[in-house]
Amino acid sequence: MLTKNKRICPCCGKTLKLVPPTKELLPKRTLSTTGGREFYFISKKRIFSYTVFPKSNFTYPAGFDKYSPAIIKEDYCFINKKSTRKDFTGIATAYNTRKKLSKDGLWLFSWEMIFHCGNCGQKLALNYNPFAILNDWLWLSLICGVFLIFFCLTGFSEIWAADSTVTFALFCALSAICPLCVGFSFVSLVYAKIFLSNFVPTNEVDNLIYPPTDVRLSDVFRSPYLREGNVFSVRLGGDDIHLYLVRKNGCCEFSICCADNKRERLKQRLSECPELELTFEGKRVGTAEILEVIP
Repeated sequence: MLTKNKRICPCCGKTLKLVPPTKELLPKRTLSTTGGREFYFISKKRIFSYTVFPKSNFTYPAGFDKYSPAIIKEDYCFINKKSTRKDFTGIATAYNTRKKLSKDGLWLFSWEMIFHCGNCGQKLALNYNPFAILNDWLWLSLICGVFLIFFCLTGFSEIWAADSTVTFALFCALSAICPLCVGFSFVSLVYAKIFLSNFVPTNEVDNLIYPPTDVRLSDVFRSPYLREGNVFSVRLGGDDIHLYLVRKNGCCEFSICCADNKRERLKQRLSECPELELTFEGKRVGTAEILEVIP
């Protein structure tokens, strides 16, 4: 996963500039307050990647289009604690998303954000968010850890352990959850940074979009970078052509990252090559034979 200003949009193939949703980009899901501040409805957290579970958990709640708070703070991100499955999970403001996108870094993994490519306007999402496992319930783990440390420092742990072994063991187990999950998240972050380009196209309700297959390549090489949802590059005549790996199904099916008016010309150039040398974010992946260029 490249740093800001070096990422490639999986749809248009241009340098990826992330922007928050607007009424023009996401008309049905984006509303505005009486003061004109735009906000949108967010989804629940998803633990697994889009390429593993492409179906979203987002549904429009009844009467959502009439929801319009008169006053809302610009950096507001409200998680509706009293919501049921029939209610919306929460809302976030476009300002909140714009501010976090400008900071980039770990802010990019804020789970409530929705963003689009600033060039083609396609709605995108992080394929895998390593911090999604860090949920609100982990506060229980932190509280248990604080109590456990307090009891150990004051000497009550020995009395407590002898009096109620099961309860003491439960507190110890809960206390261990937080550091384990935090450690797992940062290991997963390293994995995502090295092996994933990590941006995939999604529709209005957060379902994964499968772009049309333009070229099929032989799956003759093995590489840790050869993962669905990644963007690869090939060098043809001094130009870089970017390919999005749609799926692996006996062969590798790629979509060309480009505007529609350039697609046929790039297909023609690819059809003139017997094989392609693939790279992923500057790292060599391997050479694959072109099996078919889809007309």
